[in-house]
Amino acid sequence: MTDDTSDRPELPFSSIRYFDCDEMLMAEFEANALEFALNETTLIELLETSGYDKQQLDEETLLILVENSKNNHQGQLSLRPHIDATFELTIDKDQMNASIKVKIADGGTELVYEDVLETILESAIHIDYLKTDLLKSCLNKEQDEAVLIAQGIEPIRGIDASFEVLFNTNTKKVLNHCGDETVNHYETHEYITIAENQAVMKRIPFTKGIKGTTINGDDVAAEDGTHMNFTLDETVKVDVNNQDLLLAAKKGHPIASTSGVHIDDTLTVKDADLRSGNIHFDGSVYVTGEVHPNVVIEASGDIHINGMVENATLISGNDITLSAGVLSSKLYDNDDAYVPDCTIKAGGTLIMKYCNSIKASAKNDIIIEIYSMHSQLAAGKHLNFGHNNGKGAVIGGTAFAQYSINANLMGSEAYIKTTVECGPLRELKRVRKKTLGKLVRTQSEYSLLSNILEKIKNQGTPSTVGKVILKKAKKIHHEVKIIEQNIVQLEQQLELIKKQLTLTENANITINKKLYPNVHLTLNDVHHVNNREHDPCTIHSEGYEIHFN
Repeated sequence: MTDDTSDRPELPFSSIRYFDCDEMLMAEFEANALEFALNETTLIELLETSGYDKQQLDEETLLILVENSKNNHQGQLSLRPHIDATFELTIDKDQMNASIKVKIADGGTELVYEDVLETILESAIHIDYLKTDLLKSCLNKEQDEAVLIAQGIEPIRGIDASFEVLFNTNTKKVLNHCGDETVNHYETHEYITIAENQAVMKRIPFTKGIKGTTINGDDVAAEDGTHMNFTLDETVKVDVNNQDLLLAAKKGHPIASTSGVHIDDTLTVKDADLRSGNIHFDGSVYVTGEVHPNVVIEASGDIHINGMVENATLISGNDITLSAGVLSSKLYDNDDAYVPDCTIKAGGTLIMKYCNSIKASAKNDIIIEIYSMHSQLAAGKHLNFGHNNGKGAVIGGTAFAQYSINANLMGSEAYIKTTVECGPLRELKRVRKKTLGKLVRTQSEYSLLSNILEKIKNQGTPSTVGKVILKKAKKIHHEVKIIEQNIVQLEQQLELIKKQLTLTENANITINKKLYPNVHLTLNDVHHVNNREHDPCTIHSEGYEIHFN
């Protein structure tokens, strides 16, 4: 038998074998192994039958493989990395949350849920706090951000104690028709009086906190709410049978604060006139009738007047409620230097139906139902024209508020000059800068004196220091204590200014119906003279411009 293998022609094309080496997919070419060159389709089929179906070869790589097969190449070629899937587990320091970040396989081994779960449980995460469905769904997805897969139960802080006023603080009355079908508009607000031993406030006790649990199953303590005491004075007392109930110690007019009630003595007069004379009273004043011209009423508590007020002076330590209107006998005369004769100053909130040619200020809000005409108004917080569905017009004069002004109508069809200002941002910033500078200087002085005291202390015992030095040290120690108190006060002032700045930066003027021309607007020191009519809008400042929304 003859061996004719030597007569067989050499095969001109390479075959390809895929294999792994050092986490890299490799291709090995064997020359003279094929009668026909491999193409892209057969290369991909071979990749799948070799167990590398997870690998994706790009077009350029496939072309290189085809050319090597055609050229009868002999040798090996690196194709692409062979990367297994991985995950990174992160647990926050308080053991309340755990997250996972997945890097999916690139031609390598994919993550197996059971193996990942076992690893997570070995990290002491309790399965009760594990979001298993979310974990399972994210294992085969590339995540740009970590996915929260375990979450403990946050502790819940208890609720602080609070106080509830037990008498009616909304003194608005429903208007009743008289027998002749008319309405008594003077009887619009009720003056509240309290009997001795009547309950005026109750304390709602604080609640206990609810403990939480970490993802490891450990308890996390919760903070209880804060207990709060009543603010007491000689006019009220705590119920001996219920420590959460506050009683009136005498009959009088109640004035509520955040955590207490003060019972004012009440001076009640029919009319404030020549017969009553000027009234200066430590308590609250209730006038059932009218206040006549040139009368002065000054009270440390509330002032409540049922009837008209004409050209009088009213000064209160708390609220002033005027059921009717207020007029000045000296009416507006188009003079910029005009100063009304009628003056009202409220230490709290001022409420009135209408006013004409008066000067009024309130530490808190000024609330006017119908209109203000040619008056000079200044509110420490808010100005509101039109409550209780009143007309709500401000015509002429000046109106200032720290935080907001709300009116239905501003100005008039006659284009009367009306000046409105809200939000003294520049002044507040000036005060903050001044207060901050004072704080820095005070802290520097404190540091200097403290260093002197420390040096004296390091000199030795009183016997070695000497009487003169000890006397000096005692004086410095006293000054240091005073400076410490000043620092605390300045820090409190700065905190208050910070809160005021936040509110003032958002100061706005709201027009509910119509804004007329010749209204001079100032918002946070930005000035604007309105020269056209505007429908309902909100006005605010941005940068150095006024915006109408």
